[in-house]
Amino acid sequence: MADARWLFLSDAHLAPGDTACQGELARFLRDFPGLTHLCINGDLFDFFVGFRRREMAGFETLLAALRDLTGRGVTLHYVEGNHDFCLGPRFAAAYGAQLHPDHATLTLGTQRVWVEHGDLANPAEHLAHLFRWLFRSRAALLLAEFIGPARLQRFGRWLDRATGDAHYMVRATAHPCFRAHAAHRIAAGYDVVILGHAHIPSDEVVEAGGRRGRYLNLGDWLAHRSYVTWDATAGFRLHEDGGAPVTPPR
Repeated sequence: MADARWLFLSDAHLAPGDTACQGELARFLRDFPGLTHLCINGDLFDFFVGFRRREMAGFETLLAALRDLTGRGVTLHYVEGNHDFCLGPRFAAAYGAQLHPDHATLTLGTQRVWVEHGDLANPAEHLAHLFRWLFRSRAALLLAEFIGPARLQRFGRWLDRATGDAHYMVRATAHPCFRAHAAHRIAAGYDVVILGHAHIPSDEVVEAGGRRGRYLNLGDWLAHRSYVTWDATAGFRLHEDGGAPVTPPR
């Protein structure tokens, strides 16, 4: 673990067939110096569901990069989001991914780390909770297999428009529910909580339950080109604009 270098990112919302955006992210991942572990924290794709025998078309550029990374020994963790879920054993085998349908728990150095996309952070968002349960139900997955990837992709685009999905909105600040959600995990014994979904990069110290921890929100690749890195020397660092860290080592 001493030589490990982790990269955490989320919310790229890559569209099918958008080879320019996919190519930019693919180059960033392939060229990332010293990368040993990649953790995708949900919504890498604008809409992606795993199929038993088929695959959703239009994401070949980015998927090829994931296969290249794991082929050269990079460990891939994929925490599913509200736009990419039920990826399943076919995806895991094809891209060498360790799938986490709800959250991942890690130990980096001496710190216990909780990684979750964050779409369930706000208990008042009843519709989000309903959609999460409904889309992951056995009936929905059987229906998806029946209608196939192409029609399901069209349904996903329609649903975005119909619900006014949050990643198309410009926000100045993140909802306080994300910090509160992180505080709950810190009080439960975690040292670092990493979320996405808010589309606002954040790095905060949180005190809860008599404990002091750290809350990091990955922001998004979509607009901020933000991500988090970890190595044994610098610890966790938040980066924006695809480059220099905006938080010092700590």
